[in-house]
Amino acid sequence: MKHSKTSLENWKRPEFREQMSNMMRAKWKDRDFVKKVMKSLGSKTRPEQYLDTLLQQLYPGEFVYNGDYSAGISLDGLIPDFVNVNGKKQVIEMNGVRFHQDTVKEEKRISRYAKCGFSCLIITDMELKNDRAGVVTKIIKFVGKPPAFIL
Repeated sequence: MKHSKTSLENWKRPEFREQMSNMMRAKWKDRDFVKKVMKSLGSKTRPEQYLDTLLQQLYPGEFVYNGDYSAGISLDGLIPDFVNVNGKKQVIEMNGVRFHQDTVKEEKRISRYAKCGFSCLIITDMELKNDRAGVVTKIIKFVGKPPAFIL
């Protein structure tokens, strides 16, 4: 993708980046914009499918998938992957380490959810691949004892 010299110079200015960030944050709070973007992304990834199955086994009916905005839930402009719908203000994010390896960004994301009164658990695709038992333990610590433990 080609960028003009002016455009590249603009990105070097912190105030320009801040202005663009604020503009995009406002767009992500607009339901129509979110629906349009999320519709173009497609369906669940394999790790999201696995995590959805795991959550339904541990906590039947307590979590809904929202990664494609199908549940229509947006919190401070963020689209959580899984949302607890049984009264607990909890979200679970499924991150691929290829795209989401920045712990500072993860902390900011958790903080933004906290501003909305939600606690957030982040699970990576590599955790699911390499330590499924550890992921189950992590989820149980976050959500609480499951009503029925079937695996």
